[in-house]
This record gives sequence, structure tokens and C-alpha cells, in this order.
Amino acid sequence: MIKALKNIKLILVFLLTLMSKTDLAQKSKDSLVNYPITSIDVKLLTGFWQTTDSLKTKIEFIDSTWYQLILDLKDNSHPYFFIKDKQDKVSSSGFYPNWPPFSCDLNLIDPETLEISFSQIEVHTYTIKCKKIR
Repeated sequence: MIKALKNIKLILVFLLTLMSKTDLAQKSKDSLVNYPITSIDVKLLTGFWQTTDSLKTKIEFIDSTWYQLILDLKDNSHPYFFIKDKQDKVSSSGFYPNWPPFSCDLNLIDPETLEISFSQIEVHTYTIKCKKIR
């Protein structure tokens, strides 16, 4: 009888622990996305862009394969990846596979102007504004 009560106690502790972890994960997940995620036509992004700051840094969006678009920052930093869909559109939210993850969010203001925001787990690091180079 006592052994059965110990087993029930153990099962209850396990279930309560599992439920509290699930609840915590759900609350964190809800607060991760603070910006609208949209789709952008790949043709509007592909090619060279130049920052509007005094450095005039060139970046390039490369249509690499049927499922991704790559942002090459040309400054020896890591690239960012944007997933493409069947309609040749990419998510405005890109990533670099790392832990903790690096994020890159695109805001296409018009076909010639783009804002790129970089962050890492909800911490915004910086934003650059670019003009399309023709």
C-alpha cells in the first residue's frame, strides 16, 4: 500500500513539473514575435543593394535554390537565409542557424528602398536602410 502511494506521488510530481514547463514555454512563445511577418516577391529583392549611410556598403540577395534566398552582407559576416514558397515569395523574417539564433527582418518600403533589422532573441541590435542598385 505504501509503495503504491509513493508511485502515485512520483507520477503527480512528474505531471505537475511537465505542466509547469509547458505553460512557461507557451508564455515565452507568445512574446517572441513583435513584428508582422509578410511575404516579399523574390524578384524585388534579388540583386545588389547599397546602404544609405556614409559607408555605402554593398549587400546582395542571392536566389540560390528553389527554397531559399540568401542575404550576403559582403563584410565577412555570416549570411542570412529566407525561406521561399511555391509562388516565389520569401518570408520577411530570415535567420542564421546558430544558438542563440540571429534574426533578420525585412521591411520593403518600396521597390527601391529596404530596411533590414538585425536582432538576437528579442534584442534589436541595429537597422540599416538600403537603396537598390540597378
